[in-house]
Amino acid sequence: MPKAKSTNLSIRMDLDLKREAEELFGQLGMSLTTAFHIFVRQSLLAQGLPFSVKLSMESPGKYDKSHQEDDVKEERKESRSKK
Repeated sequence: MPKAKSTNLSIRMDLDLKREAEELFGQLGMSLTTAFHIFVRQSLLAQGLPFSVKLSMESPGKYDKSHQEDDVKEERKESRSKK
């Protein structure tokens, strides 16, 4: 069976969030890249996000709305640069 072609993907992420994720996935015996592959495959199987996405009245914790707004601004900036 021929090997599938691969490509690089660049994702901008808060440094602390990345470190926490790397620590968690490392404890599970995998890299952040492997965890992302699992996420994408599960998304394809579910034909959507593989978990429920909803607004919550609970405290957002470390990754709060200000980070989400930064992510949206960055995504808009990247999409404009591609045009």
